[in-house]
Amino acid sequence: MENYLTLTDIKYDQNALNDFWELIKPKVLESYNFQSDAIQNGIDKTEKWNGRRITNSELIDKYLGFGYNQCSEIKRLLGLFNKDFQLIIDDFCFVVYEPGFEFSPHIDEGRKVYVAFPVTPSDGGVPINFYEKIVHEDGGIQCGQLVETYNYSTIHPTLVDVTKFHGVKNDNNWRVYLQLDMGCDVENITFEDCKKRLKEDKFYYKGEIYEYT
Repeated sequence: MENYLTLTDIKYDQNALNDFWELIKPKVLESYNFQSDAIQNGIDKTEKWNGRRITNSELIDKYLGFGYNQCSEIKRLLGLFNKDFQLIIDDFCFVVYEPGFEFSPHIDEGRKVYVAFPVTPSDGGVPINFYEKIVHEDGGIQCGQLVETYNYSTIHPTLVDVTKFHGVKNDNNWRVYLQLDMGCDVENITFEDCKKRLKEDKFYYKGEIYEYT
């Protein structure tokens, strides 16, 4: 089964995203509390999913006083996707892993798929790892053996199925990705839904860019 799909019809400007990250990085790293064990063991429940999401509201309210709409490349990317998703700027966020951080194998809560845009390091950094999902007779699930690793494209975004067990073992670099959640129905939209919309040309606009208001 597929775990990811590289969206080769779309190109993104990694340098522009990195420029925005460099702009906000000093304040984010000064203020953010990177506590790997606390977050992974469920002690800190204030952050959704992985505790390293720098949300639009956090940028505005906690860090900088402005958000992702100050990045022209993110605004451009927002306009590429079909209006039926009802995307807003809040559906984007940077996910920041500090050097040496290991994100244990997991299945995401609150979403089934997202789009990833590697920002730094320039080569995309360490790969994402996918693991076997073992389903027991009683309906319980368990993480099994490593089945695949994927090195993200740094030219095209990647659609990622996060109903599969996945994780990251970071190296000694800061690893920053822009992630896009798929709009107002994020909890229900699946990887297969997105593939179907791609086949029907209902996922993004290949010609004109839809202007969001």
